[in-house]
Amino acid sequence: MVTTNFKSLKVRLVCKTMPTIPPDEGRLDVGMQDKAQAVHAGLKQKDGSMFFECALEAGLDEATGKPTFRGPFVQGTPEARFLYLSWKRKGASSSPWYWRVKIPLSGITWKEVSLVKPNDVLEADITGRRPHATDPISWRRGRAGAA
Repeated sequence: MVTTNFKSLKVRLVCKTMPTIPPDEGRLDVGMQDKAQAVHAGLKQKDGSMFFECALEAGLDEATGKPTFRGPFVQGTPEARFLYLSWKRKGASSSPWYWRVKIPLSGITWKEVSLVKPNDVLEADITGRRPHATDPISWRRGRAGAA
């Protein structure tokens, strides 16, 4: 795989409503999970929705004509890259993760990447997405700092 033309871009995940967490679950950190398994919190919007943003790089895979992604938040194999939106338990637990939702990057085209300007984000509404969901995500270009 020969990858060229790496371009920095920002992605935003939008959750109009967050899942209900059982009260006995305790406190959780909720946000974008990086490769070191740290969870980076989102920003609550005036309308109550949540924005989760991270930076990544996209390059053109010359063999397939599709983008490939890299960066501290990008998970998975080169053929199946994704982001994690994670609910991580605070404190000791047999499993640190209450919930992790995979957000596949496969729905982003090279055309979308090439049209992103410095003040743009690629945005996906993931409201209601469940862990282990495999359906594709629709991405659209938006403005950084705007809903």
